[in-house]
Amino acid sequence: DFGSLSTEILSAASKAGKSAPKILSLKLDVMNYEDVEAAAKEVEREFGRLDILINNAGYLSPFESILDTPKEDYWRNYEINVRGVYWVTKAFLPLMLKGGEKTIVNLSSRGAMGLRNGGSGYQVTKMAVTKFTEFLMVEYGDQGLLAYSVHPCGALTELGTGMPKDFHASESSFGLRNGRADNWW
Repeated sequence: DFGSLSTEILSAASKAGKSAPKILSLKLDVMNYEDVEAAAKEVEREFGRLDILINNAGYLSPFESILDTPKEDYWRNYEINVRGVYWVTKAFLPLMLKGGEKTIVNLSSRGAMGLRNGGSGYQVTKMAVTKFTEFLMVEYGDQGLLAYSVHPCGALTELGTGMPKDFHASESSFGLRNGRADNWW
């Protein structure tokens, strides 16, 4: 719920003694390039540039073998996880190169670096996101762009609940004891 998130952000700024940030609420469907372009134009109109872009949209088809996965589900991984990241980056990167922090964070997955029976639709796309992130640095690093591909862990988000259970993060996954990471690496 964006309304409650806005309230939470404004409250946190107030508690920290900071001025209220300007919040711009946009509808952006990464499957629709016109939405993406319209959002980039609105950000440019309101702020003139963009400091940080976080590509967080994702899709996880069921973990089924290639022959058992419906072709539409399998391909949707590519449409959202790869094309969506590309489209959003393509639309917003010109705003980032105008100045500011020039930072892109692309959410990948630990699955990008491994193989799991039934995971090819998702895992290959996350490897593509990781490689795409490297290309951003090669092509725009000399202009000050910093691009990161991060794995947020096997969190039980709406998307994450579709992963096999042994992918889900737990305290033992990170060597946590009493809420503290002892051997996190």
